Amino acid sequence: MNGTSTAELLREIEEFLRVTGRTAHWLSLNSIQDPSFVSRLRHGLGASLEKADGVRAFMRAERLAEIERCRERLRKLEGKT
Repeated sequence: MNGTSTAELLREIEEFLRVTGRTAHWLSLNSIQDPSFVSRLRHGLGASLEKADGVRAFMRAERLAEIERCRERLRKLEGKT
């Protein structure tokens, strides 16, 4: 990945971490089984397209899962279990 792409990936990751309250280590480990991935990005090292795609796919899946959890909570609050 080039520098611009890496910076964009890091921006996406930082936003995900801010919104979810997760740690960089958690995301790195659970998305691509590389516990230092985000740390290396933060220190200016690049990422392979494969790893970047893996992290993005994981974040997307986590967002969709959170939306579904919210919908389920709303259904329960409305008595529509």
